[in-house]
Amino acid sequence: MTTEHILADIGDEIPPMEWTADPDLVREMLDLSGWIGDDESGEGRMSGPSRFTDQETARSEGFGNMIVPGNLGMMAMAAAIQRWFPHGRVSKLDCVFRQPITQGETLTATGVVTDRQDHADHVILEMDVYLERPDNQRPQGGTAVMTIRTTPPA
Repeated sequence: MTTEHILADIGDEIPPMEWTADPDLVREMLDLSGWIGDDESGEGRMSGPSRFTDQETARSEGFGNMIVPGNLGMMAMAAAIQRWFPHGRVSKLDCVFRQPITQGETLTATGVVTDRQDHADHVILEMDVYLERPDNQRPQGGTAVMTIRTTPPA
């Protein structure tokens, strides 16, 4: 593969990917990460109800619904990039959390290429990435860097 085959340039949009964090996904990811317990003791880093797993707690903290942990939104943005270039490697993902995302809400993960650097054996793409609501609000966004090899590793 040569750099001409990396068909992405400044201004190109990351193909939009719809994403919904439903309560089952949130609970499963919290369980996998060790934030909640997966055994009978229920031990984990969170003790008791939280805004992520309990509707009443979320409402008592001023949210209309249980919210999505920010790192899951970052995961959606990284997945959109990775689907675009499955053989690339996301080496950096910075994010700003502007508004909470509620569970069950459908968003679009997308972005735009802001820089491209061609090297002898790889291309580096810098991108602005974000999650977008149907009303065009962007509750979460940031920057990402992806490296795509253009020649096989030695």
